[in-house]
Amino acid sequence: MISKNKIAAVVLSSAMALTSALPAFASSTYEVNKVSQIEASGSISGLRVIVTVPANTLKANTPEKIRFTLPTDLTMPTGTNFATIGGTFSTPMIGANLKNQFTNVSAVALGGTGTSGNNYVEFTVYKANDPASPAALGEGRLVIDFPALKASGLNTGDVKLKAEAASDSAFSNASITIATVGSGSVAVSVDDIKNISSSNSQPVDSIYFKEDRSAALKTDPTSIKLKLPAGFSWANKAAVSVNSIWGTSGIATVDTTAGDERELIIKGNSLSSQAAYFRLDGATINVDESVAKKGDVIVNVSGATTTTPSSFTIARYGEFNTNVSVYGDVPTIPAGKNFDTISEIGSFKIEEEIAGSLIDDRTITLTLPEGARWNTPNSASPYAGFTKNGETKEGRVNGISWTIVDKDDAGRILKGTFDILQNNSTTAAKYILEKAQVSTAVDFSGDLAVEVGGTAGMTGKLVLAKVAPSATVSVSEVKPVTLGLGAQAIGDITITEGIKEAFNKDNTLLSTTVEGSTTEDNVINVQLPLGVFFDGTPTVEVTSGDMLIETSSITVNQNGSDGSQGSLRFRVKSSSTTPSAIKISNVKITSDRTVPEGDIVVKVRGSAVNKSAFSGRGTAASAVVAKLVTPAPSEVKPDATFKIGDTKYNVNGVEKSMDVAPYIKDGRTFLPVRFVAEALGVTSDNIIFDGATGTVTLIKGSTVAQFTIGSKELKINGATIQMDVAAEISSDRTMLPLRYIAQALGASVAFDEATQTVTVK
Repeated sequence: MISKNKIAAVVLSSAMALTSALPAFASSTYEVNKVSQIEASGSISGLRVIVTVPANTLKANTPEKIRFTLPTDLTMPTGTNFATIGGTFSTPMIGANLKNQFTNVSAVALGGTGTSGNNYVEFTVYKANDPASPAALGEGRLVIDFPALKASGLNTGDVKLKAEAASDSAFSNASITIATVGSGSVAVSVDDIKNISSSNSQPVDSIYFKEDRSAALKTDPTSIKLKLPAGFSWANKAAVSVNSIWGTSGIATVDTTAGDERELIIKGNSLSSQAAYFRLDGATINVDESVAKKGDVIVNVSGATTTTPSSFTIARYGEFNTNVSVYGDVPTIPAGKNFDTISEIGSFKIEEEIAGSLIDDRTITLTLPEGARWNTPNSASPYAGFTKNGETKEGRVNGISWTIVDKDDAGRILKGTFDILQNNSTTAAKYILEKAQVSTAVDFSGDLAVEVGGTAGMTGKLVLAKVAPSATVSVSEVKPVTLGLGAQAIGDITITEGIKEAFNKDNTLLSTTVEGSTTEDNVINVQLPLGVFFDGTPTVEVTSGDMLIETSSITVNQNGSDGSQGSLRFRVKSSSTTPSAIKISNVKITSDRTVPEGDIVVKVRGSAVNKSAFSGRGTAASAVVAKLVTPAPSEVKPDATFKIGDTKYNVNGVEKSMDVAPYIKDGRTFLPVRFVAEALGVTSDNIIFDGATGTVTLIKGSTVAQFTIGSKELKINGATIQMDVAAEISSDRTMLPLRYIAQALGASVAFDEATQTVTVK
């Protein structure tokens, strides 16, 4: 669609071109009011030429002549009297107390019979008498208004009017540009894009047609064709009228019978002599809703006339319906934040398909998922968290008032009530809302999917943010630990931010208690289970990213009023600009007798990771860092499994690896002595190999077992037991049949033929 201004502006332009050498006093100037744009066979109308000579140029009682000759193929109306063919001229006053130097002007016009065969008009002027003082005789000025000039096959380019005078005349010879010949076009436009529905005979705005020069609209049965897209048709062609705005009128009509129902044909009846501007009024459109596509209704423009543009939007089709959708990019925000810029969600759009779809006092509700809220519990209404985007088109929407309506004060349900103006606006509303901030529980992650409801008819879900976990925690190795023993080493613990600034140094806490936080600010709290404590202070360091921690704040504590729970705390000194990782190494723990056998889980909590106040949801991340494998502080009961051909084995639920796999040879199951001994509780310093003699010694408690590579003798506490096979070396490891390893170390064994699994206890 082309926008247009219906107010025409007339610009005064001037053209002057001098030819051969002239006497010094021949210094007249020529101005034209416009340079017309015309077709080769168009018309020039409203041409005015102003001729001016300086003061004191003319001689008294001496006539001066100036002739204006038209180019070939451009003619004036037939006649010898300039006035009778529609021309006029005048000699206006020059200014206050200045009389025009020209007087007694006469004109002769000749239509096509001049010496060159071209039309011309010749003017004769005399010098006026000097006026009485204080008036004076000023410059000479002749204003000439030409009649309509008709072209018939002019060449492309500038059209020149030739000014000629005698060599000793006060008038100069000149070639004056009065028009430019080219291929004209008609601009097609509408002022307003109407919203239409599938009801019959939907009115559209007037369609405007503006020639850029005379004769641009061609005389042709299909001068201009307006074709609607599939599913749309012109409802009543006979009701469409052509109305002139300016220029030549009556040059076009609507052909009510030509074309199919999708086509509206404008027939060119005659060429304009003045560039025409006209409009079509009363057009209506029918819609076949089974075919028509919702959205812009685009008219294709074609025909014998050159038009711009080749298509334009005449209407917007839709039903009385309102849609809500995500607008723009969906941000990623960290969990556990509380109504600040880092927790700003994405924008969404409420849009009418056609104007009038939204009804006054109807509502829209936006419900956040569990673990998220629009505002703090029991906060004051109304809610003012949204900002209206600058691309919003209000239409008839005066505003939306928002309130939080949860009955349980959870702050999850937001209701907006529409205030609709009772006017006739045809602009479909497009309301874009942005910059709302939410609070999420620190353990929330994934899509922040807002459920849409309310009485305005909008439904669905909007994903307005991706919530990244504030933290993840991992351990380098899950080690077994023994109940009741102190200073037991476990693997390195790594805490990683889910997003930059997730570990916030801001010390602002809510007035309500933030679970997992303390009265201290910006604290990360690494918390052990009840009955488990840190033994000594681990090493804490940032291993990636640019977050800084206060090393002086690293402390080991016992949580709870009775000191029944261990924790490691430290403060964030500076928030990150890239996600950072914190490594906790040299970790040793102690457990008391109350801790049940099984997983030891560490939790990441504290005010640095959790700024929200969701009851029971204070842990940002957790991970198993060790396994308590003994039910009492006495001897560890071993439970190990090995699989034939597999280098992985399991000890008390913990998977481990070895560098040689068990195998079956001559009906015997061979296992690596070192790994079986370690699984049964023999420490590495009690597994001794004498390379000189090939002797292996195992010491477990009061038992000493010995055997030699290549020998069938097994000695237990000095007593010799004969074996039916000898110990051997495989892949640099000492291998012995399972039965004799168990006998040497006092263990029981079982072999599962189906799974090829050996169990040692």
